[in-house]
Amino acid sequence: MEVHMHHIPQSTGKWELTRRLAGDVLHKGPFLQQSEPNEHFQKINFEVFLHPHPAGGAGHSGKGILTLPTKPIGFQFLDYIEQSPFKINGRKIKFFKLNRHDPPPWKTLTLQNTRYIDPDHEEKIEQKMYALHDSFRVNLVQFGILFRPDPIELISLSNMPLSGMVITRKRGLGFDLNMTGNSFVLSQVGEEQEGSTIAISFSSIQKIAIGYDGPLYVCFDTFFPPVFEKKEFNRSSSGNHREDNQNYRLRLRSLHPGHQEVSPYAQKLRITLYDNRSVDTIIETFKQYCRTAELPVNKVLECEEDDIARIEATDRYKFFTQRRPS
Repeated sequence: MEVHMHHIPQSTGKWELTRRLAGDVLHKGPFLQQSEPNEHFQKINFEVFLHPHPAGGAGHSGKGILTLPTKPIGFQFLDYIEQSPFKINGRKIKFFKLNRHDPPPWKTLTLQNTRYIDPDHEEKIEQKMYALHDSFRVNLVQFGILFRPDPIELISLSNMPLSGMVITRKRGLGFDLNMTGNSFVLSQVGEEQEGSTIAISFSSIQKIAIGYDGPLYVCFDTFFPPVFEKKEFNRSSSGNHREDNQNYRLRLRSLHPGHQEVSPYAQKLRITLYDNRSVDTIIETFKQYCRTAELPVNKVLECEEDDIARIEATDRYKFFTQRRPS
C-alpha cells in the first residue's frame, strides 16, 4: 500500500526519514510481527521514496511516498498516525492515501518476502558508489595465463610473464557494490545498443599488480575466471518505470568467437589504462578507489620499473595457436 507524505523538512533525507519511521513507529509496539519465527522478519520491511525538487539539484520537494507490504498494515499505520502524529524537527508530517494509487504487485511482494535492511548500511553503500562514480578508461583487455619460464626460479606476480591475446578494446573500468558481493566491472562503451561486461568479483581476487611499462597496466590474478554478460546499454524508454529500470542481462561463455577458443584456458586478465593525468596520479587514484571499495590493501601490489610484468608474444610459447593434438 502506498501512503503519500507531505511537509517533509528539506534537511531530512531519505535515510534519516527511514530511520525515524522505523525507530518511532514501524518497528515498535503493535507493528512488530511477534508471530514470525525468524527475528529478521519480525520488523516490517518498507520503502521510502522522496520526490526530487522540481528545480533540480540534490534536494527533494518535501513530498514522498511510503510503501508498506500490505493494505492492513497501511491502514493500521494511518490509524496510528492519526492518534499519535509523526513529527520531525517539530514539523508534523502529513500522511494520506490516494485511492487511485496502488503500488505494483512486484513491489509489495518484494517487501513481504525480503527482510528489512538497516538504512545505515544502505546509506554507506550509496556514499561509496557516489565516491566511485568515475570510471577508468581502458585501452585494451588481454586474457592469458601466468607461467614460469624456469620452474626452479622464484618469481613474483609482478615479474611473472603473461602470455596472452588482445580480446577487446575501449571499455570503462568501474566498481559495482551491492548486497550480494562487490566486483570490478569492465563495461563496453560506445553508442551501440548492446554491449558486454566483464565482472571480476572481489572474492575471486588473489592479487592485483599495477604498474607502468609504456602503458599503465593492471594485472588480475584470480582464483576463478571473470563473469561475462551481454547487456542493453542504450535501450529506448517505454514510460514504464519497472521496465525502464530492469537490467536485461544474458550470461555469456565468451565475448566473441576468437575468445571462445581460449576462454577455458586463458583466465588471467590484464588491462591497460589511458588517462591524461600523470602515471603516479592514476595509480594513487586506483589504489584510493580500492580502499574506498574495501578491497584488502594487501592484495594490491604496486610494481616498480625494475619489476615490469612481461607480456610475451603469442607465437613464442604457442599457447593459444590453433593446432591438432599429436
